[in-house]
Amino acid sequence: MVDFMNGNSRAFWNALHWVMFLPGDVDSVAGKIHARRRRAQESVSKRVATLVKRHKRNGVRASLFYEPGVWKYPAKVCHWILEDPSALRKRSLEDQLAHLDAAEPARLQ
Repeated sequence: MVDFMNGNSRAFWNALHWVMFLPGDVDSVAGKIHARRRRAQESVSKRVATLVKRHKRNGVRASLFYEPGVWKYPAKVCHWILEDPSALRKRSLEDQLAHLDAAEPARLQ
């Protein structure tokens, strides 16, 4: 999915950073830009739907494809993010920060 998003980053950027145009003639520059963006977005939307269907057939949960802002994060996302209290190996916040400082000293600068 990440490779797909990377390969289609322009279409995703256009979808998320939509510039509003005043209504005008379809032959105007704004009309042409709007039409081009709409075609690109429709194309990517169809390909995303196909990608999701293919992965769901292979057992991937549909929630994996939801917007990352609504994902329920797992107990340990990666080593430099503070650990969830439900993690099996519990460490104090101070211990976690000391471990983080040792692993990523540039963070302190």
